[in-house]
Amino acid sequence: MDELAWIRRGLEKPGRTQTGLAQALGRSPSAVTALLKGQRQLKAREVAIVAEYLGEEPPALQAAAASAYPRDRTNAGAPEPSRFPRRRLPVFGLARGGQDGRFILNGQRVADVLCPPSLEHVPDAYAVYIHGDSMEPRYYAGETAWVHPHLPVRSGDFVVAQIFDAEGEPPLGFVKRFVSRNARELVLEQFNPPEGQDRLMHFPADRVISVHRILFAGQS
Repeated sequence: MDELAWIRRGLEKPGRTQTGLAQALGRSPSAVTALLKGQRQLKAREVAIVAEYLGEEPPALQAAAASAYPRDRTNAGAPEPSRFPRRRLPVFGLARGGQDGRFILNGQRVADVLCPPSLEHVPDAYAVYIHGDSMEPRYYAGETAWVHPHLPVRSGDFVVAQIFDAEGEPPLGFVKRFVSRNARELVLEQFNPPEGQDRLMHFPADRVISVHRILFAGQS
C-alpha cells in the first residue's frame, strides 16, 4: 500500500478528518488537499504525525512486519492467521476520568493491551485510556493512546503529562497537545475546554513529573 492510499483509508475512520489531520501537521487544510491529490509528498518528519493521527502504522512498517512472517508457500491457499507481537503493554491510570479529561496516573496498572511493532523493543512503553471530550476531534473517549516515553517532545506533539495535583494527593494524568516548557511552567493545549476553562493549561514547572509523547491512538 502506498502512502496516499494509506492516508485516504485512514481518513475513512470515524473521527478522522482532513481538517483534523491538517491541525495535527500544523498546516492548512489546502496542504492536506494537495497531499491527497498527489500534488505534494509527505515529508519524512510528517510520517510519524500522520501515523499517530490515523492510529495505524505507515506502509513501510506494515511491509516490514509482513516480511517478518512470510506466508507458507506450500499452503498458499489456506487462510493465514494474524500474527501479533508477543509483548503486551500496561495501561496505566484509572478507567474513569474527571473534568477536562484528567485521570489519576500513579503507576496503577488497570489493563494490558497488545504492543504495536513500533513499540515492541521500547523499554517502559505504556498506554493510557482517553477520557472525556476535551481533545476531540483528535482523540475520543474510550480510545487507547500508546506512549513512547523516550522520544523528544516538540511543540505540537500530543503528550501524556503527569502532574502533582496537591500535597498528599496522587499525581494526575493529562492527554493534551504540547505547547511549551521552560524553567517556570509547562503549557498544554486542549481543543474543547470545559466551560470556564481556557484552551491553554499552565502548570508550574515544579509540579511536572513527566511529559511523554503519544505515538498513536485508536480502539484497542
